[in-house]
Amino acid sequence: MRKGDKVIFRSNTPRILWGVDINFLLGNICIIKSIIELTSKTFERKAYELEEASDYWFPAEEFIPYKGLTVLIDKRRKHEI
Repeated sequence: MRKGDKVIFRSNTPRILWGVDINFLLGNICIIKSIIELTSKTFERKAYELEEASDYWFPAEEFIPYKGLTVLIDKRRKHEI
């Protein structure tokens, strides 16, 4: 995902993430403000800063693209009919 993309937290994301209570963000569409790469000798991961929660960083793996979510919902609706 890139800067400016719309994302949503995964449904099984913990309520407290990296020391931040994210209850107000769960279920809401968020926009990626910036991306950083966190690296050490043993791992490498990305983190996103959101426009809706500036100055806080969240692990990238806790998000799904909003566009992908709408496609998934559309597929499920087609199978229900």
